[in-house]
Amino acid sequence: MKISFVIPTLNFAEFLPDTLNSIVDEGYGPIEIVVFDGGSTDDTLEVLERFRAKFPALKVISATERGNIDIDLNKAVAEATGDYIWSLSADDALMPGWSRDVVGELSDWPDLLLVPAIHCDVRMRPRRNYPILKDYGGAPLKMVISSDDDLLTYLMRVRTSEGLFSFCSTCLVRRAPLLKVPALEQANGTCWRYSARLIEVLTHYPSTIIVLGQPFIFKRGDNDSFSHAGPIRRLKIATQNWDDAISCLGLNARVSVAMATRAKSDIRPTSLLYLSQFIRDRDEQAIYNNCVQSRLGEGGRYQRTFARILKHFPRLSILKRGLLVARPMFRTVQRRLWEARLPVALDPLGRAPR
Repeated sequence: MKISFVIPTLNFAEFLPDTLNSIVDEGYGPIEIVVFDGGSTDDTLEVLERFRAKFPALKVISATERGNIDIDLNKAVAEATGDYIWSLSADDALMPGWSRDVVGELSDWPDLLLVPAIHCDVRMRPRRNYPILKDYGGAPLKMVISSDDDLLTYLMRVRTSEGLFSFCSTCLVRRAPLLKVPALEQANGTCWRYSARLIEVLTHYPSTIIVLGQPFIFKRGDNDSFSHAGPIRRLKIATQNWDDAISCLGLNARVSVAMATRAKSDIRPTSLLYLSQFIRDRDEQAIYNNCVQSRLGEGGRYQRTFARILKHFPRLSILKRGLLVARPMFRTVQRRLWEARLPVALDPLGRAPR
C-alpha cells in the first residue's frame, strides 16, 4: 500500500533533513512525500532541493499567501494520493524499523492508526516516554467504533490528547474516509482543524482504530511553533481552542464533554500553577482565568476549589525565579534517565554512544 507523508513546515530547515531521511532510509516503498512550505525565510527550499537527489519524487508546495497550521496542513493533505496519509511535523523523526510494525498493522486497513512518540529536547536527546494508552503494555489497542458508547469506551482507554489526534506526527488516516468528511473550515484559527477532521472520521460509524503501544517516533521539543506569543496564549490553544474545535463537530453533549476532558488531560494542575507566575497583563490574566475554568471548572469539588485558588494566586518574583531555575534541572534529570534506558540504535541522528 502507498503511504503519503505530509509535512507542513515554516522555517525548519535545520531539522527537515532528519525528518526526511528517517522516512526514506527505511527503504519502504511505495511512498509519497508532500512538503508544504508556509513561506519560510530560512533556507528550507534549498534543503528540499538538495534532498531531491535522494528522493526525486519529492513534491514541494509553496504557499502563495501566509496562512496558519489549520490552512497549511489541510492544503498539504489535499495533495496526497496514497492509501494512507501520515502527517509529520517538520522537526520530528521516525525510528528505524517503523515500517515493520506500523505498516504491518495497516494490513487490516484500519481507518485510523496512532503511533506513540518518545519526547526529546531540541537536540533530539530522549527525555521521556509518552504512551497514548492508559494501560501501556506494548500490545496494540484495536477497536471498532460503532456507537457513542463505543467511542466513550475508547476515550476511557487513552490517557492524553494524542488519543484525539492532537500531535499530527502520531496520526495515520486512510485517505478514502478522510475525503468523505467535511473540511471544517469553521475550525480555522483553533490549530485543531485537522485533528477535528480525524475525529469526524472516527465518529462516522462504524470506524476502526488501532493504537500502538510501542513508540516509533522521536518528537523534538523546546521549539514549539505556537509559543512565540507567550505561555499563556499557548495555554489558550490547549484549552479554549480545543473547546471551540470540538464544538464545530456537532456531537451530542455527553460525547463533547468527554472529548473536551480528554483533550485537556495533558495539562496538569501543577502546570497551571507554574504558568500563573508568567501572566504579563490584564488580558493574559483573563485568558488564564478562562483556561483554568476550561480545564478544572467543570470537575469535582476539589478541582473547582483549586480553580478558584489559581485564579487569584499572587505572582511572586521569588517563586518565578525558582521555577525558572528548577525547570531545566528537572528536564536534564528526565532526559538522562531516558537516555540510560533507550538503546543507541534508536537514535535518529546516528550519534555514537557516550
